[in-house]
This record gives sequence, structure tokens and C-alpha cells, in this order.
Amino acid sequence: MKHLLYLIPLFFCLSLVAQQPADSISEKILCQETCRQFLYDTAAFPSCHAATIEALPNGDLVAAFFGGSWEGANDVCIWLCRKGKDDLAWSEPTLVANGDVGDTVQHPCWNPVLYQVPDGDLLLFYKTGIYIKDWVGHLMRSSDGGYTWSQPETLGRCHDDQGDFPYLGAIKNKPVAYGERIIAPSSDESVRWQIHFELSDDGGTNWHYVSVPSDDTIVSIQPTILINDDGMLQALCRTKNGYLSTTFSCDGGLTWEPELLTDIPNNNSGIDCVTLSDGRYAMVYNPTGKECSKEFGPRTPLTVALSNDGLHWTDVLNLEEGPGEFSYPSVIWKDKELHIVYTWNRKKIGYVRVQLF
Repeated sequence: MKHLLYLIPLFFCLSLVAQQPADSISEKILCQETCRQFLYDTAAFPSCHAATIEALPNGDLVAAFFGGSWEGANDVCIWLCRKGKDDLAWSEPTLVANGDVGDTVQHPCWNPVLYQVPDGDLLLFYKTGIYIKDWVGHLMRSSDGGYTWSQPETLGRCHDDQGDFPYLGAIKNKPVAYGERIIAPSSDESVRWQIHFELSDDGGTNWHYVSVPSDDTIVSIQPTILINDDGMLQALCRTKNGYLSTTFSCDGGLTWEPELLTDIPNNNSGIDCVTLSDGRYAMVYNPTGKECSKEFGPRTPLTVALSNDGLHWTDVLNLEEGPGEFSYPSVIWKDKELHIVYTWNRKKIGYVRVQLF
């Protein structure tokens, strides 16, 4: 089968580099970095993380992230920068959302995700909560490309035969369109780390919660979705197991196969992937695993990889190397170029544009 996995015993999670078969990607593949800059040089906040990027129909780029004193501080808000199609630099960060939820204290904001609905609004998902396990999902809409926004909608909870779950929206990575359906990759950390998907067939007004069968030994969050040529969906997920996990859907995200581990190393940090117009896939990740005794592996280097099948990947470009934290990438594919934003040492948000040949 196209998605036959090379399973790895769950107890084996030593640090390693990705294994790429020689025929996975042509050695003649070329890529060229065509732009490198920060979203901003100075800001009203010292710390930032969890950037997201989207391209608008007019060619503009918008990027959002959370910024404040430190991750989890009450003053952490959602900020947005814009780069016009013909602009050389990004606009200064503007405040989009805060954690004012009517409580006695302002709650920190977490993990924004931007998504342009085809022929529709620009959506902004984000979370609020003093603790991650208590996150509340919110959604804002813009009909003018992010210049103005609706009041936040609380996404609420799912009550069905599967149980009682919070709708959190896209948790880190962008949704994908499957026909008229929006599929938001999500996960829940309230009880244990576990992935799920939230589907909307009406432009994001109503949502349907879809769980994923998983062994209790796989501890995963933050899926990113690939679309195969035959319409099959594949998700790759961050885990605490030292490797990415994966699951597949053959019916447009309504049901998913049992989650399994791959042999792609993961350092217990976020990744992101995108499906290219020629059928290949691009991933931005830290190509390091982690030792069983440690919670995290190194968040350096930050690397672009390509794949023909979503399971075998070839590293083609290091965006960042050396000591530091270069993490939580977000990647989109626009006009034959990758547009990537990521955390740069928790001090700035980096942006790199990469042309593929």
C-alpha cells in the first residue's frame, strides 16, 4: 500500500537523523532562498512564539503570532504583521486579540492559526487559558484581508456519543480545503495528548468533531495535513515518542485510520507540511529525535525537507543552524515558492522565502 509504515518499537526513541532512501527525491532537486528577514526589529513585547502565515487572494502575506512577557504570561496577546505583494518589509506588529474573557484577570493567548477560506473570509483561530489543559478555542473573521476583525466567537464544546470535548479549532497548523469542507487539524491536552480533527461544511459556522483511533502509548498533538493525488489525506503529528506519528483518511476526513509511529524523528516540537502543486510535499522541522530520558530534543537546526510519498523525506535546506531555538514553523506554497515563518530564539519571528525548481 502507498502508506505502508515502517513501525518502530515504542520503547526505542534514541536521537537519530532522518533516513532517506536514495530514490526518495531526485538528487537534482534545486532550491534557492530568495528572501530572509524578520517580521519586526523591535516590538512592545520581549518574547514571541507560534507564528502562522497565510497568503491572501491579492498576493499580500499576513502572519500572526503570540507575544508578551513570556509564554503563558497574562499579557500574551495575538499580533499580526502584513507584507504587501510589492512591499520589501513587513508592517509593524498590530494587536489583534487579547485574553480578556470576562474573568478577573486577563488570560494568556496561545497558538494563532490563519486560514483563508477559498472565496470567503480570512479566519483566525486562537486559544485562551491560564493553563493549557483549560484552553478555550476562539475564532475571528476578517472580510478585508485582516485589516479589521469580527468579535471573537467562542467555539464551545462537542457533546455527542464520543463524549464531551472542547472545540479548539486549528491547534497549530493550517486547515485544508477538501471540496467545500474545511478540515482543521487539532488536538487536546486536557487529559492526555491526543489528536483529533474538526470539520466544517459551511465555511466555519458549524463544526464536527472527529476522533482518531490511537494506542495509549502514542502521545501526540499538532497534526499537519497532506493531500495525496488520489484524494487520500495524511496527517503527520508531533509526539513525545521520539518520532512523528501518522494517520490516513480515505473519506475526506470523516474517519481516520489508527495512528501509528513513523521512522521520521521528532524532538517533541511542532512541524508543518504543505502539499505542492506538482504532487510532492514539503516539511519544515527540526530533524532531531530525543532521548527517552528527556522531554525535548534540540530545536536546531531548522530544515526544509521534500517527499514524494509523505513517509520518506530528503532534507534539502537548513534555514537555521547552530546553538539556539529555531522552532514552530508554519509553511505555505504560493506561486512556486515556499513561505515560511518560525520562532527565532523566542525573541523574533523569522521569515524565509524558498523557490523550488
